[in-house]
Amino acid sequence: MSPDQVFDRYILKLKVGGLKNCGLYGNLLLHELFVHFEEVGASELVQGYITVGGESCWHVWVEVGERRFDVISQFATGGAAGFDYFLDRPSDDTESDEDVTAQYELYVKDRHEFWKSRTVPQKVKNFRAKIMRALF
Repeated sequence: MSPDQVFDRYILKLKVGGLKNCGLYGNLLLHELFVHFEEVGASELVQGYITVGGESCWHVWVEVGERRFDVISQFATGGAAGFDYFLDRPSDDTESDEDVTAQYELYVKDRHEFWKSRTVPQKVKNFRAKIMRALF
């Protein structure tokens, strides 16, 4: 299955599961799905910044080769161009939610502990378990 096919099916499952606004968790789970599909290739979580309408904030997205996948962008813009991505902070007034960045750091450090933590909403945990069961 190609990365685009995995992404499209995942977006549909998020919509059906009522998880359109899953924030950071959507891209983390997408990365895990890509890792499970060997034919997708090497998947990498990338943290950087986005600019939307003149406002900048910290953000995480998934890259497979030269292709960028972003669940948040997909739901916010419907797949149309709208986010500008940067690896370096574009301005000094860039916003960053400390709780979200701390969750990302925990995921990078120990993803198993991350998914067990109380900070992840139960609805997201249940959705993840359902998706992973369907894969195996």
